[in-house]
Amino acid sequence: MLLSDEDYLEPEQLPKFLDFLESLRSSCSLVSCAVFDEAESSYYYHLGDPLHKQYVGAAGFTILSSTTYMSGYAFKVEALQQLDLSFFLSKNFTDSDGPPYNAYGHIDIAQRLLTDGIGAFYMDKLVVKGRPLKHGGHAFSHRDHSVEDVEEDNLDLNIKVYGPYSRVRQYFYREMLLSRLRENMTAAQHLLAQAQLYRFFFERLLASPQVTKIPTETTIEIEIRKAVNDVISTEHYSNSEFCRLFAESVLLPNANAHFAYEGIVNLCNSRSPEFCGSLLID
Repeated sequence: MLLSDEDYLEPEQLPKFLDFLESLRSSCSLVSCAVFDEAESSYYYHLGDPLHKQYVGAAGFTILSSTTYMSGYAFKVEALQQLDLSFFLSKNFTDSDGPPYNAYGHIDIAQRLLTDGIGAFYMDKLVVKGRPLKHGGHAFSHRDHSVEDVEEDNLDLNIKVYGPYSRVRQYFYREMLLSRLRENMTAAQHLLAQAQLYRFFFERLLASPQVTKIPTETTIEIEIRKAVNDVISTEHYSNSEFCRLFAESVLLPNANAHFAYEGIVNLCNSRSPEFCGSLLID
């Protein structure tokens, strides 16, 4: 199981979780666990009790879960041994000091495993998101260890992971991988998965000036344009409809970009309980 930074498992809950793992079907190679936030005394990630112990394939995992938060991913060792993990977990850079465009290797691994097997959800309290530190990890590796708190509204996250350039690069890389999963999904499933990916990264892009400190010598517009150009030069541009829509939207004036975004949000919100139920494996 992957655990991020200061997160931990509740020891008294482990026997029940181990019993659950023992009961899994042999074809199950992945479990996505709920994450409880210690600081907020509420769940940081939870899909709802009805999905507890339910099985899904690549489409169900991508649409219902596919959380970018690393903690709580549990992989079957035998399945992992069949993969070239160095490829999925390597830090690929656009230059010697650039941001990783594959910042979510755990999702890449999960989706690859689910093209040949199935996954399951575990929504009982087990994984706990500890109180965050203000240095180290992806979020604060750029900050001095003597800094204990943020004195202003801006969270000052690592711009190489959470900045506008990085968010655009991450979107196109993930969209390229999602396009390759098309044969594992129906047309409707792939459409919704694409819409959700668009929505997630567009919202993160909009928030990037509030969570990172952009250098004075550049602007969010410059960073976005550079990212799109680099995406095309590195052949991470799938040329799908959503890929083109994202590129056009982020380069257009705000009013036009938000118009496209609202359409995507409506699509994401239109999924019915029946549709979600159809993603589960009996």
